[in-house]
Amino acid sequence: MLTPEHEAIRMAVREFAEQEVAPIADRHDRENREIPTDILKRMAELGYFGLTIPEAYGGLGLDYASMAIVAEELSRAWLSVGSVMTRNLITGTLLLAHGTEEQKQRFLPGIAGGDLLTAAAFTEPDAGSDTAAISTRAVRHADEYLVTGAKTWCTIANRAHILTTLVRTDPDPAKRHKGLSILLIQKEPGDGFDPPAIAGEPIPTIGYHGMTSFSLSFDRCPVPAKNLIGEREHQGFYQLMATYESARLQTAARAVGVAQAAYEAALTYAKQRVQFGQPISNFPSSATGGTRGCSGSSRGRRRSSARSLRSASCKADRSAKRRANPAWTTERPPSLSLSPVGERARVRVDGRLSVVGFSFDIERSDG
Repeated sequence: MLTPEHEAIRMAVREFAEQEVAPIADRHDRENREIPTDILKRMAELGYFGLTIPEAYGGLGLDYASMAIVAEELSRAWLSVGSVMTRNLITGTLLLAHGTEEQKQRFLPGIAGGDLLTAAAFTEPDAGSDTAAISTRAVRHADEYLVTGAKTWCTIANRAHILTTLVRTDPDPAKRHKGLSILLIQKEPGDGFDPPAIAGEPIPTIGYHGMTSFSLSFDRCPVPAKNLIGEREHQGFYQLMATYESARLQTAARAVGVAQAAYEAALTYAKQRVQFGQPISNFPSSATGGTRGCSGSSRGRRRSSARSLRSASCKADRSAKRRANPAWTTERPPSLSLSPVGERARVRVDGRLSVVGFSFDIERSDG
């Protein structure tokens, strides 16, 4: 169960999202525009980039349930705004769990305050979910590393101050996951990057706008050795797998927020759309004979959808609370925190029946 403090957080975030994010979300997403800087500044002022970072390092020191609530409510207004925190969460969690005290003092206050935006440079053209196949090399020379290789799907890389980058510090590819490390590559924000050391090309996408994803290339990019997480080589895989648990909680919460927005939009449309003298929400299911586990009426589907949403939200909250338990370890398969929520976040709104005819028309907007 959520506490009164959690519910107060939800109401405060919902007010911000409905008043400042939702009014611009549809237009910006359709026009493939990035999240406005003033929205990012407001999020920083409200402490959203440092939700789970301790107060000693400039954060709010809240629990993971609070983080999940914030992500859910922001995503309900605009998925990209709910997601922009994830990169700072990943880097902040890595530093808290594995960074040296000097690294924590140097980076965490800026990450928590939103003065430093981070991007995750993990995926490569030939290494996606197979993390151990990473080939980007980092070679130590005196007090720095020279990074050479390619990354892809690095979201918000242009606006980031730090690229949290998974590299291979052991040249033997047979070492697989045992030869990986994580470097914090500092850069100036901007679309130009710093070629040839760092070059970037935007990746066109058909949706999920607001944050641009990039393909990156590194050519002997110099990185101070003191920016190696924990100043220990070959620990990157283990560090990252543990951190993914926190990030996946946030991803699950975002899914719930989007599902809630989809449900509300479909319900509003079904009540307003009149055919044959009555709202289409009054009609029985047209062809399916009903949805499994509920009546064949639109009303039955709506009740089932609402129950699924409540269940998904509770699952996300419970998983977030368990994350604070010391017994939570990386022995738990990383996908478990997401899969039960994702299963229930596939809400039975059945938009095909509620908004058929407008399903693929991106020009239509009721807001």
